[in-house]
Amino acid sequence: MKSELHPTFRFSYLWLIFFISASLIAYLFQNTIQSHNLEQSLLFGFDPFGRNCILLSFNAAMQSLLEIVPLGIICLFSSFILSTCCFIKNSTFQFFWNTLWETIYSLPGFIIAISLTAFFPTTKLIFPLAVVFLLIPYLIRFYEGQIQSLLTQDYITQSIALGATPIHLFRVHIIPELFLATKAILPFLITRLLIIETSLTFVGLKQPGNITSWGELLYMGKDYLLEAPWISFFTALPLFLTIFSFHLISKNEAS
Repeated sequence: MKSELHPTFRFSYLWLIFFISASLIAYLFQNTIQSHNLEQSLLFGFDPFGRNCILLSFNAAMQSLLEIVPLGIICLFSSFILSTCCFIKNSTFQFFWNTLWETIYSLPGFIIAISLTAFFPTTKLIFPLAVVFLLIPYLIRFYEGQIQSLLTQDYITQSIALGATPIHLFRVHIIPELFLATKAILPFLITRLLIIETSLTFVGLKQPGNITSWGELLYMGKDYLLEAPWISFFTALPLFLTIFSFHLISKNEAS
């Protein structure tokens, strides 16, 4: 019988449902409900341009989710495909393959992504490039570990002994188990992508176009910590609660 969710985990699910729903509404109807009138003084709850900070935070959240969800799917799919190279029974290939991804993982991917903006200031590849260095090697090692662990299970070794083909093993045994493992790691992946995207936009590496991001709002808020601290508060609090909720869900799925 399935155990009842802990109140902390229940809060995480409720917060994410509420916040994502509110962000979607703010994103779809931003031209209707958003005010862009300049004010001579900073009013509580508004930024220096007269925009509602809560609505801006909702809109920025939806912009971030629309960007990280497709990239997260690509990361999972590409990492899974690359992890199947662990089936290649060649010691020389495995040595160079593992060394390659360990080297990439050890490189300062965030700094490399920032450096490339000097040569490609308007490119849309800075965020994906940072993800390649910071997340893809980790996901490859994760899937490889899961596959190697599954191959030692009795029911799989017995299937191999009975003549099961690699395609049959993948389709019947490995893929369903990896799907469950992916479900457990998905909240962690979303959290990492949110942190990377927010960090890049905080230092000014935003995507081309008139898009307001979480990092951009945090950067604007730091200039008004005394005059308008609510700008940082209404931006940082939802970001913290969202990341915290995904972490809790990730622990719940892992357990």
